[in-house]
Amino acid sequence: ESHISRERRIVLLHSTSRANKHWPEDRWVELGKLIEAAGAGVVLPWGSRNERLRSERIASSLRHAQIPGVLSMQAVAALLEQCNGVAGLDTGLTHLAAALETPVAAIYCATDPGLTGVYGARRACNLGGPGRAPQARQVFEALKTCGAM
Repeated sequence: ESHISRERRIVLLHSTSRANKHWPEDRWVELGKLIEAAGAGVVLPWGSRNERLRSERIASSLRHAQIPGVLSMQAVAALLEQCNGVAGLDTGLTHLAAALETPVAAIYCATDPGLTGVYGARRACNLGGPGRAPQARQVFEALKTCGAM
């Protein structure tokens, strides 16, 4: 369903239901550059026109970013299970990745990870909180800590 290569790759789940839960695009770009410098590719899935445009904006600053076409939920689950790791916002897909035992760095910008964090997963880290959006380097280090890199 998608044409994503089998190289080492990190999925960036940059979309979420509420605008105040978004992480700044420049931090996604910085994280993508750190991931690429470490020898991995970046995958930027999307589910709506605005999300696709955000994926394209982020990818335009990276060398090896892949933007898949429209994916079914089954294909998204397969992508999250087969990738090396996920950095994602407070959204159901981030929790799904953790449930699939994929290493996850969960990014919180407006919600309290103590209430909605990724828990019960062996290889997941919760970062940030209301008014405390993490820096890109912190998310990258969390990906390394949880075994994605």
